Amino acid sequence: MKQIKMAAILVALVLGGLTSCTKDNSGTATASTTSIINGKGGGGTPVGNTRAILESGTWTITGFSNGQNSISFAGYAFNFSDDGTANVTYGGTMYTGSWATTAELQDLVHLDYGEATAALMALNGDWQVVNINASSVQVQGANGKGSFTFQKM
Repeated sequence: MKQIKMAAILVALVLGGLTSCTKDNSGTATASTTSIINGKGGGGTPVGNTRAILESGTWTITGFSNGQNSISFAGYAFNFSDDGTANVTYGGTMYTGSWATTAELQDLVHLDYGEATAALMALNGDWQVVNINASSVQVQGANGKGSFTFQKM
């Protein structure tokens, strides 16, 4: 099972690396707001946009709720690298996890922080992107897992 999971992450990383960026007339990379409904982006948002946006800075989480309770991520700083590393700094401690996106599942983000902290463990699993722009990425989990927004710091 672990080998299958690692193979899926590797495939996702390879597919995610085969994307390109667009530039406006000034030569600056741009990202527009895209709302994704039922797993389909308006105009077919490529997974590469999700990867490029998450890799573009430091993020915090706002509005985490799983329907029963909420978790505060105040003080957590998330950084996503193109090599699949998802580092989080909290209280002077760095936690390292992994992340991936898959083209087959239309902007699905998979997070894995193992057994780091209770808050980070709540993020483990698959999250469907439902709204995205250059400064926020809103996701929801399947089967009532919850929802939250990555907000650029």
